[in-house]
Amino acid sequence: MAEIALKNKIVTIQDVIKISEILNAHYSSLKQQFEESKLENEGKEYNETFYRVYLAWGELKFSIIHAEAKEDRDDFEWFKNSLISNAKNITGINIYYDCSYKENCKRYDEQDNHEHFRLHLDNNMMGYGGLDKEFPQRGLSQDASLQIDEILRNLKPRYDTTLKYRTLFRMVPSFAISGILGVVLALVLFLSTRFTFLPIGLVDFIKTDPWFLAAGGIAVMVILGLILPNPSMELFKRIYIDKRYEGYDTTWEVEHYKDDYEYFQNQTEFTVGRFYGSDKAREKIKRNFKISAIISLICVVALVGLTVALYLI
Repeated sequence: MAEIALKNKIVTIQDVIKISEILNAHYSSLKQQFEESKLENEGKEYNETFYRVYLAWGELKFSIIHAEAKEDRDDFEWFKNSLISNAKNITGINIYYDCSYKENCKRYDEQDNHEHFRLHLDNNMMGYGGLDKEFPQRGLSQDASLQIDEILRNLKPRYDTTLKYRTLFRMVPSFAISGILGVVLALVLFLSTRFTFLPIGLVDFIKTDPWFLAAGGIAVMVILGLILPNPSMELFKRIYIDKRYEGYDTTWEVEHYKDDYEYFQNQTEFTVGRFYGSDKAREKIKRNFKISAIISLICVVALVGLTVALYLI
């Protein structure tokens, strides 16, 4: 079966570990049942033999790729621990599984179940992900196959809401900060109408037109929101986006580059190496957006509330 390129997917360390666990548990079970069947059939005539599993051959290997080296082992625990402890320095992985066996049979009876799986993820290849999978949909193969399919089906898209609506996700946290400043300014103006510590002309103007509080506060919120640095900008930098050359400005003698989102969607993001923590960065961006949206809404309500209060006094 030809390798299929994974596109616009985020593959986390936990996704890889789960797939590896399923394969390791499945293959270990086959080997154990084969060894038990061999013991049960020792000394029996061929016609009397019965194998729950007869393992013709099998192999499960894990590879971890670093900047200058590649290490191969058939040890799942080593693979799992290396992924967790050294994720920042890993650039890619390979999982290779190939096995042929029979179920509930005599030694030479029945059709072989041939299982094959290969997952290749390489961040050095500009975020390449390749998948090659072949499991017969019967017997022991079916359960492992369905579990792996569910994980692959639930991989999150790389071009997700944080990037589709990136302008909104970038601006709202700044508006939350500037909104608080707008409310503070409006509160000072409101208190000045009670205690007159500002110029009397300004105080009289506010009393004449109370909506100045809301309008002024929202103006501060919008203007400062466009100027203030975005708290989520550093998080966006962790979602590595390749640049596309846009041309050369002869006036200023500079080259112009733009985020290449079309190319971005054709790649796979494996959360190790240069993509380490990108999945957590997305979660923080979304959390910051939700909190900031609530704060911004509260600020607007507070500004309107101060204005109404001034009307009623």
